[in-house]
Amino acid sequence: TPSPSIVTHKLSRIAASVTMAVLTTLGSLFIATQAQAACGPSTQASYAATGGDTCVANGTSYNATGTQNALYADHASPSILTVSNSVNLSTDGVNPFGAPYGYRYVVWAGDSDGYSNGQLIYHGSQINLLGAENIINSSTIGSYGLVADSGDARITATGKTVITTKGDLAHAVYATGASQSPATGAGVILNQVIINTSGAGAHGLFANNSQRAKNFIRANDADITTSGAGAHGAYATIVTSCCGQGIYGTTIDLGKTTINTSGNQAYGLFSENKAETASSINVSGPTIINTTGVGSFGLYALSQAVINASNDLSVTTKGSTATAVLASASGQINLTGNTSLINTEGLLAHGLHATNSGQITSSNNLTINTLGSSAKGILANTAGKVMSTGNLNVTTQGTEAYGLNAIGNQSQVSNSAMTTITTHGTDANGVFAQNSGQVSLNATQIKTTGINYAQGILAETGGQITVSGHAQIDTTGLTDAAWKGSEAVAATGTGSRVTLNSAELSTAGDYSTGVVAFGGSTINASGIVNIATTGQNANGVMVGQAANINLLGGGKVHTSGKDSSTIRVSGNASGTPSLVRLDNYTLQADNANIIDANGGNNNIAFNNVIAQAATGQLLLDANDGAALASTGFYDAVTLTPNAVQLDFKASNSNLSGDIETSADSTVDMTLNNQSLLTGKINNVNATNMLDLSLDSTSRWNMTGNSFVQNLNNAGTIYWQNLGNPLTLNATSPGPAGNPRLVTPWVVFFFLTATS
Repeated sequence: TPSPSIVTHKLSRIAASVTMAVLTTLGSLFIATQAQAACGPSTQASYAATGGDTCVANGTSYNATGTQNALYADHASPSILTVSNSVNLSTDGVNPFGAPYGYRYVVWAGDSDGYSNGQLIYHGSQINLLGAENIINSSTIGSYGLVADSGDARITATGKTVITTKGDLAHAVYATGASQSPATGAGVILNQVIINTSGAGAHGLFANNSQRAKNFIRANDADITTSGAGAHGAYATIVTSCCGQGIYGTTIDLGKTTINTSGNQAYGLFSENKAETASSINVSGPTIINTTGVGSFGLYALSQAVINASNDLSVTTKGSTATAVLASASGQINLTGNTSLINTEGLLAHGLHATNSGQITSSNNLTINTLGSSAKGILANTAGKVMSTGNLNVTTQGTEAYGLNAIGNQSQVSNSAMTTITTHGTDANGVFAQNSGQVSLNATQIKTTGINYAQGILAETGGQITVSGHAQIDTTGLTDAAWKGSEAVAATGTGSRVTLNSAELSTAGDYSTGVVAFGGSTINASGIVNIATTGQNANGVMVGQAANINLLGGGKVHTSGKDSSTIRVSGNASGTPSLVRLDNYTLQADNANIIDANGGNNNIAFNNVIAQAATGQLLLDANDGAALASTGFYDAVTLTPNAVQLDFKASNSNLSGDIETSADSTVDMTLNNQSLLTGKINNVNATNMLDLSLDSTSRWNMTGNSFVQNLNNAGTIYWQNLGNPLTLNATSPGPAGNPRLVTPWVVFFFLTATS
């Protein structure tokens, strides 16, 4: 069966060449007869104004039977029908013309058409309902409540209008048809309207058009309830494939609005398509939208259409894939009221979703709550953009229910005001950027509580995340297996990047590192960043696989759990080295080494760092015996045991603790710019060596027997314990080839040197 709109336009063109023609308007058949001047009952209606008459109907009830409408104004030249008192209108919609549906309307203001200078001309008739209350009922499939059809046809109701329709495709209010001028369009103007429809595809307010008409519906106060699959609360669209003439967008303008829909794919507000201009729905009053059903979106802008909500907005959806606010295919939604409250419940029922170049903007205080697996607070993918300039509060509950999620090149989520995110669920990241997606935030608070992989911030496969204000991130979720922790800030994959200003980062679960970067990613911070972890194997900073972490604004890294080092490096044995750079930091590990190097090619650079190993722990343990398991967050990289290659440079730093390296590790340690090292090196095994260099301002306080591969000493080495030898395994020149040693045991030093 062809769509109603296609039938409409094909039949309309046929009708232009005959005196009497059968026309179709969205599947609703009627007869366009020759002109007749009359006021009163007719074959078309219980009461009709035709032939250019201006008529006043004084009755209180008009009930159509058979093929009639209740009220009707149409034909020849513009006719005007006015009902000055409250009125009760209804139709039983008996099938006319052998059609499959009722196709009778309660109130119908149509057009007259004729030719002028070879052009088809549309004239609009008017129906004015001026009483305090208008009751409108239809009870059959396809029987609409109010219909303004073509030209500049108008229906105006100044009082309270209550419309009830029962039947599939029985729209309550419908503006449709064509016009010869883009300056005109059929329209329905309502003051207060209460609508109830029950039937599949029975919309509350429905505006569409063909050719040049700018059809519209306006309501100061609308309360709309629909029950049926595909029965939208308010729907503005364009027939874009008709007639070879200019086509303009339809418009629905609403004041105070309440919409309730129950039925699958039954949207609250739906704006669709753009030709010369876009279809649009504009809501200027406080708005409440509730939908129940699979895929029943709250607000939906599609194919360059627009929805504007300029007052307080509340949207609640219940149903899988029932996203609250969706902009797709370059559709645009603008939320500019004081507050917006979004609640969704269901699988994949996102709060805000911009996709396929769709765009959502919010300048108000926006609160989003989602309940359901994979129900993101905000999702932007395939070049979609969600941009906020007001305070943003997002709470999600469900597996993989991310707070903010940007996926794909040119996809963006941004907020220039305060952002607060809370997630409860396994693998429920607070902020997640994937596949070159971008997230940009100002001041931010993030808390995740889910088991396994609930990162505060995660940039993956080229994702970009920037937090320009202060960030406070807390992850408290537990883990049920090794290396399935919830990191505060994480990045993995070539080109992935996280940029912070200042931050307070804390994690409570096992294997939950504070800051971790792998696989060619980068994490940078320019302000003060404090990191605290309390779980087992919860490192402060971890890097590997050619990744970079640069914390340059100062702060403290404090770990209190077992085997939780302040810095851990690990990765492949060859290729581009990873880097950890810390400026102006204090490092404290209560139950672990300060630095663990577990394989791979890595660089560590300290500037003005203070670190003191706890009793029984090491300053540096370079050992290839404990590589990371390749599970979970680390699936993207291969972490197998291999020799350590570590270039460790310290400038203006005070480091206290012993150093141990494995036999196959290569460690090059340099002390510059008044750096101080206190501790012994490779006290346990003389075959495990490192290279040590000191500039003229730096010092090593040697606290016990030490073994060094190469010593390049332009500074000072001080024996704190008499009788402890320093063994060199290669040529080790000092200034002009002479070591500079401050100790009474210089001779003993030379006696124990191997070369």
